[in-house]
Parts: sequence; C-alpha cells; structure tokens
Amino acid sequence: MKNSVAKILVFVFLFINLTPSSSANAVVQETLVIPGFTEITYPSRVFLGKSNCKTINFKYVNDEDLVQENSVFLIQILHKTKKVTHGYGAWFSVLTANPNSFELGAMPRAGVIPIKLCKKSWTVGSGKNKEQIAGTPSGSYRIYFVAGFVDSISGNPLEGKIEIFRTLKVS
Repeated sequence: MKNSVAKILVFVFLFINLTPSSSANAVVQETLVIPGFTEITYPSRVFLGKSNCKTINFKYVNDEDLVQENSVFLIQILHKTKKVTHGYGAWFSVLTANPNSFELGAMPRAGVIPIKLCKKSWTVGSGKNKEQIAGTPSGSYRIYFVAGFVDSISGNPLEGKIEIFRTLKVS
C-alpha cells in the first residue's frame, strides 16, 4: 500500500513539473490612464506565432465627464526609431466640423479599439483611400497614445493635447 501511494505521488509530482507552463506565454495586461479622457487596457506583449496577422484589442472606458463633442484619442503602433506606422485606431465623439458626424454620433463611452498587426505589409481601404501598412516583424515597438480636442468649425487639433508613449513587444 505504501509503495503504491509513493508511486502515485511521484507520478503526480512529475506530471505537474513536466507539464508545459502557460505562464511563459502569459499576456500581461497594462492599464494606462489619460487624465480627463479615458482608461485603456492593452497587452504589453503580442504573440503573432505562426499566424500572419493578429488583432490587438485596446479596451477603453472613458471618463464620465469627457465632453461628447470634439474630443478624440488615437492609438498608433510605431517603429522605435523610424517614422513608420504598423497599426492604428481611434475613438471620437461627435465632431461638429464634419457634417456626417452628427448622423454617426459619438462612439460608445466604453468599448474596444481593435488594431491589426501583420508580419508582412498589408493594405487597408480601397481606391483613393487605399493605404499601405508596414509589416511588423518580431521586436519592440512604441505605442503612441494621444488625446485632445478639435476645433468645432475647422476640425483642426486644438492646443493642449496629451501624448504618452509605451512599449509593445511583438514575437
């Protein structure tokens, strides 16, 4: 009896220690607060693995006092040293300088901004709006967060924008 209990304990111990741990690939979620605008939760590391593309979800909850006209925040994935964009997304309220904005309304106060990253370059849009997005090989990138207000007539950015940079690891 003692011998079989010892064998079971050894088996359980070996099983626990030899089972691959998922903590090596665990995704750490970071939270960033842009004062007066929003709180954004996002992964600090993205594993593209064998897939060619992956969508990163930036979850946001806006400040309850954020005005619902002419406010905006943007998220860009940038190369560390070159002026290259690897992906982007935005949140915006009703933009009074844009007549179509009234029909669309403001985006929800809480939600997800998906940003697509691909190992190879890819295109988004069509015709005149077609844009080439740079490929994202393994490495370290900058996440650029910017929030601010736009002029109600011209739509141009107003002074006082908030800019914050964070790091994103891609493998």
